[in-house]
Amino acid sequence: MNCQNSLVSLAYIETSKNPLQVFCNFILYLLLKAPNQTLRADEIKEQLQSDFGISMPHQIISNCTRILERKQEVIRLPHAAGYKIGDTSFDIDSFENTRQRFAEHENKLLNSLVEFVSSQYKQKWSEEEAKKYLSNFLDTEGYGTQLFLKKKLELEQHYISPSFYIGRYVDSIQRQTDSVEKTYLEEIIYGMMVLQGIRQTGDYQQNRQQKFKGTVFYLDTKLVLRALGFSWKAQVDSVRETVRLLREKYDAEIGIFQETRTEVQNALSIAGRAFQKHRLIADGELKLYCELNPSEAKRLEDYADSLDALLERELGINSVTSIDKDDPRIKKYNIETTEIADYIEAECGWRRGAIDYDVKIIEQINAIREGDYSQAYGGKKKLPVFVTSNSKLAYTFREYISSNEDEIQQWNTHNLPVISDNMLLYRIWLPFATEFTQLPSLTLSRFAYAAQSEGVVFYEKLRNTAAELEQTRNIDLINTTEVARRKIEDILLRESGGNLDSVTDEVVAASLDEYIRMEKLDLLQENRDLLRHSDMRDEQVVKLLGDSYANKIGVIDRALLFLAKWFWIIIAALLYGLFDWVGKNPYLKGVALLPVAIQAIQYWLDKQSDDHNFRFFLYPIALEFVKKRYIQKITMELESKGYPQDTEAVVQYCIQNTKIFQR
Repeated sequence: MNCQNSLVSLAYIETSKNPLQVFCNFILYLLLKAPNQTLRADEIKEQLQSDFGISMPHQIISNCTRILERKQEVIRLPHAAGYKIGDTSFDIDSFENTRQRFAEHENKLLNSLVEFVSSQYKQKWSEEEAKKYLSNFLDTEGYGTQLFLKKKLELEQHYISPSFYIGRYVDSIQRQTDSVEKTYLEEIIYGMMVLQGIRQTGDYQQNRQQKFKGTVFYLDTKLVLRALGFSWKAQVDSVRETVRLLREKYDAEIGIFQETRTEVQNALSIAGRAFQKHRLIADGELKLYCELNPSEAKRLEDYADSLDALLERELGINSVTSIDKDDPRIKKYNIETTEIADYIEAECGWRRGAIDYDVKIIEQINAIREGDYSQAYGGKKKLPVFVTSNSKLAYTFREYISSNEDEIQQWNTHNLPVISDNMLLYRIWLPFATEFTQLPSLTLSRFAYAAQSEGVVFYEKLRNTAAELEQTRNIDLINTTEVARRKIEDILLRESGGNLDSVTDEVVAASLDEYIRMEKLDLLQENRDLLRHSDMRDEQVVKLLGDSYANKIGVIDRALLFLAKWFWIIIAALLYGLFDWVGKNPYLKGVALLPVAIQAIQYWLDKQSDDHNFRFFLYPIALEFVKKRYIQKITMELESKGYPQDTEAVVQYCIQNTKIFQR
């Protein structure tokens, strides 16, 4: 990696809605730090690379210096001697503090990543290695960015790429809502998208409002399937946002070649039949779609039959493009398809049929463009382009053109008939970044998904080895779910250390045993969670029903309990009042006080005896009578409301929460 500050610099880009202002800040910082606060143009480019770790095209540097000149923040020196600082309010301390804050976030991210791969996969990475692998994940894992790595990392063959582990890590942190690591990583992706987008615009100030009215962007099979909804959410949302940008913001059109339409229709039909017959679905994204949408998966063959209607509804495609290469008007634009396919096959090792399909599409694009590569796409001639989900295809085709530049005059390595969906997205998203705010997060999710595809190789070897040894442990290794496959992959990677050659019979057997053990533990925990959830539900229902009755005793019942508790005192008061009314004989009034004397004797007996019911001997009888009436009332009302199964629990809740029954 060129510089320690690359990731921080990319994250810093999000601090301003105007990307050129960010790059202007970089230049002002370099000038303020330079001797005599003066730098030549080539020195600015070199120091942007050395201090910020970003390779900045001359065109962007020129755009920024013109902006700064107009503001008089820099002064152009005569005789092409460079630039010196002018009258600027740029706060260098604030700039360095912001960079320091991002550096601290980066340390948290790297420490978290190191801990994750160690605990989950027994991989021992240093912080420096983690940073190198993360940069590789962002830069050269087939995304065509080439931002700040001089060359692709030389990784050991037969070992799974570190990008796989980073993909798993990204999946993990994206499930967290308030993670510093997640936020910082998405800031890096945002910066990367901005930088790549601005590198494609030439003069950003002039071209950011450029339209592509009438220009047709031809999607490959994967992108069409995603745009129609046949993939997982991040892939579908990302392509649909790209299509929306092209059609609504740029007045462009989406196209499809006959070959692509046939491939899409076949993919849906084959997946639909496999799903109905409970067979393996070879296409990973369609397999995942079927797992996530089983009811819709039953209709895949119907969708295949009504494909044209789907294409028109979702993509606005009302006709399919087909070109006759034998047409004399087209024939002169035919290209060396066999030679190109041979080169791609030698470089990438892909299935020849898939390569031939891609090269045939490129040839048709070349014919429609009539060999014109004065622009990447669009322009007055509305030059079309083939958009591929396979970034490595675009990169490898460019390498082919570059290696044959002397023989192939019409090609331009900067303007090709094919472009990766990522690079196109960065370009068209940039002017609308504040409106389409979810795309950096979706892009990160797609990067993570693509990086984890290597795990399939390990899983396939496990499946083949287990089948040969008849050690499948009754696990369906063909129709396993995505979740189960990922669990088995993770176990296998821990057992083998990520080394494909270490996937031996013993490792396979141990991995399957570990998977079964984990499934049993998960099942046990799931049952506990269900019971806990059921208990919580019961408690909530009981409380909801019981609150209507708890501590709510009728007036008559309360009066009865009061009479039972103070029976002797009440009798004495009544007798006293009666005798006083009958006559003034003091002896009769003395008789009226007899109940009070009896109460005093009972009080003394309660003190002397373990049985404390002499004084209130009527109260327990009355309380039991009231409780029985209370329970009968609750039971009758709950049964009439349709809750007979909850009666016992509700009665117990009410008794416990009615104070009079707790005395």
